[in-house]
Amino acid sequence: PVVGHEGVYEVSDLGGVRRVAPGPGTYAGRVLNHMTDRKGYHYVHIGGRLCRIHRLVLAAFRGPSDMLGRHLDGNPANNTLENLRYGTPLENSADRIAHGRHRLNGRLDRTHCRHGHEYTPENTMIAREKNKRPYRKCRECHRVMRLNSRHRKREQVSQG
Repeated sequence: PVVGHEGVYEVSDLGGVRRVAPGPGTYAGRVLNHMTDRKGYHYVHIGGRLCRIHRLVLAAFRGPSDMLGRHLDGNPANNTLENLRYGTPLENSADRIAHGRHRLNGRLDRTHCRHGHEYTPENTMIAREKNKRPYRKCRECHRVMRLNSRHRKREQVSQG
């Protein structure tokens, strides 16, 4: 049973959620359709609230907890019990880094900057604005920007 909705909803160890008791506009045994958020996590509507399926599976089979739900394989769509564990924020962050799902260096899914230069270790620098997250910058674009800036300053001095 789904914790907090016993007798109305059940969740399987594979991540399926179904209704046990009939209700207005629905019937017993109906499997709920899941939706996917922009980060890839599956969720369902239960009792007028959005509930992430991995939290439902963990609460039903491992007991409720204030800890974070971790996906051991890094795939947020894999809500099988074998793939899920409770963990600390530090463990969850380590999982995200190990599976390449962190956003420490900006848009990690991009292989080239907006001007077409490839993000290689030699051509990538890490920048950070005050009180902001670090992000990747293209060294070649940075070099060209500096040259253009120097050129504009020289023109202003010669004209002025």
